[in-house]
Amino acid sequence: MDSALTGNGLTFPYPAEVDERLRLSSVIHLMEFYLETGDFSFPLEYQGNVSLTFDENWAPYAQLSGNFKYLDARARTFMDPNLKEQAYIRVAAGYAFDFDKKYLADMAKLRLRTAVTSAPSMDNAVTAASSEAQLQDCLWSLATSPVIPTQNTKDALLWCLDQAGNREPFDYETEGTNVILPDGGIEQGANIWDIARDIAASSKCWFYHDGLGQWRLRPRPLPVDNPRTRLETGQQGTVISYQIGKSREDYADGVIVKHSWGSGDSQKMVGKAAVASPSRWRLINRDTAITKEDVNSEAKSLLERFMGVRESIEIEAKAAYWLRPGHFVQVRLPGVDRVCRVSRVQYSFPAGRMSVRAVIPETEVEE
Repeated sequence: MDSALTGNGLTFPYPAEVDERLRLSSVIHLMEFYLETGDFSFPLEYQGNVSLTFDENWAPYAQLSGNFKYLDARARTFMDPNLKEQAYIRVAAGYAFDFDKKYLADMAKLRLRTAVTSAPSMDNAVTAASSEAQLQDCLWSLATSPVIPTQNTKDALLWCLDQAGNREPFDYETEGTNVILPDGGIEQGANIWDIARDIAASSKCWFYHDGLGQWRLRPRPLPVDNPRTRLETGQQGTVISYQIGKSREDYADGVIVKHSWGSGDSQKMVGKAAVASPSRWRLINRDTAITKEDVNSEAKSLLERFMGVRESIEIEAKAAYWLRPGHFVQVRLPGVDRVCRVSRVQYSFPAGRMSVRAVIPETEVEE
């Protein structure tokens, strides 16, 4: 990270002047491969577009995909996602201004998932992802059900992380609620990520890996925060193009959450939340135990999220490398001037652009 970086506010880790002078800046990037121990690394050169995406609805939350120039034989030997020593792709990006002033910061350090060498194009197609993939690779292998802490969501998730051999820190804004496990316990072959996801969802929490070495647990819905930047058209704006759309596929104004557990799914608990006259229902199935109070609370939380995609705005703009899902932005477009929540942001390299999906939350909810 550049020694000049002192930002600790809305544009962290960049100083505020970066946002103020974004239109006048040049973008700078750095990508490299490295092994977990740091004993071996080498830079990666673009062979085409490389995308880095952060999406609140994806697991893994952070994903990289792109083509890089052909590597020599030694480098290709280490570019192996199945090595015992974990291989990573590091992405750093920032800005350069006049008088040689530069700000460069790490955006992601992702686990290598695939590396494919192609001919005659002589390039290397690479994908990498945040550490949810580590939990997705892990199953409960024993015939006997495990003993999982149930006093709060945080401790239950720590158990899930331990099963996958996690060595990364866990930051939590809430400890969550009591965890109710199925009467029959966790079955052999159960996916550890599925267990973790359902535990977090049942306590109205968002559990994810930030792509920079830290697990995070946050309450839902996310509280409205100060806008991290302005996305606007015109001479002073950074917006290149935009689309305002409404989709029936992602939207729902009525939600039913059904939890089934026990031998042969003998026990069930159903929660429901909807507006006064719902027109589109969504059914969510879970395989974890839950109380009636908690399942109704979960349904209400999910309803707020599904209604939040009633209208979404897809914006292409100059890259603001500090933006992430859950942040809020001031959107100023013809006919639109309001604070929106970022649901997804995809950065394109080396173009220095970003595609932002911003949603306008709705709050009309009745149980």
